[in-house]
Amino acid sequence: SNFNFEELINNITDWIDADSSGLNGGDERSLYSDLRNEFLPPNRPFKTVEELHMIDGMTDEIYEVLAPEITLFGVKGINVNQAEKDVLLSLFTRIDPSTADEIATEILKRRNNPELGGPFKDEKDFLGFLSGFIDAEKFNEENVPLFYGAELNFKVSCIGQAGNLAREIQAIVYNPLSVQQRLQEALEKDKVEENGGRNLAEECKDKPEGDEKYRCLCQLAGNDSEIKRCVDSKKQEAEQAKNQDQSQGRNQIQRGPPKIIYWQVN
Repeated sequence: SNFNFEELINNITDWIDADSSGLNGGDERSLYSDLRNEFLPPNRPFKTVEELHMIDGMTDEIYEVLAPEITLFGVKGINVNQAEKDVLLSLFTRIDPSTADEIATEILKRRNNPELGGPFKDEKDFLGFLSGFIDAEKFNEENVPLFYGAELNFKVSCIGQAGNLAREIQAIVYNPLSVQQRLQEALEKDKVEENGGRNLAEECKDKPEGDEKYRCLCQLAGNDSEIKRCVDSKKQEAEQAKNQDQSQGRNQIQRGPPKIIYWQVN
């Protein structure tokens, strides 16, 4: 009853977000100073579920509850262009079931037939299609995140059996860049909500690179000292990004999503 879950959630967010400013205040790296590892937190998506156990404030008991219920391979939401009919029906819980079934059937028919339009391009395209059946305000009242792009994260299970002997192989094809992009978009949306609906990234996009832009982005950070820490953090991020780009240029690294595959035999 005395555990501060909000503080733990902030530490998890700090582990994956791009800056070094802790949501609980101060420099997020100070939480791991006793480990003498300058690369913690890594400011990137998790690579393994076990990595969650390294978060400052994570207890064995909480980890044991969370670990079986979470996945690294995707973000909670529905891909409209790939979801099965039962999943699509969950978006229409506030309307007559027979009408919902008809709409889900028409969605499948449209996305699977190029002559009818094929897969939905984006939210505007999807809502325009639904307007022919229902009032858009009655759709997805739970605000479940929706995706329309090609899904590149898959889990494949294959079972082979010979006599009484059976073996199962599970393989996961994983595109970390798509997950990172989705997480970053979710974090940016949260920041806008925390700022009272103000999108500082949009407000400051025309500011020249440098202190003026950083101060604009950090204007809601708090008092003068907190704003200064925020500006210093932005400078550091910009320098790291610059060094990374230069390093990639020297090594001529090809751009594009790496193909990472995990597999397991049972």
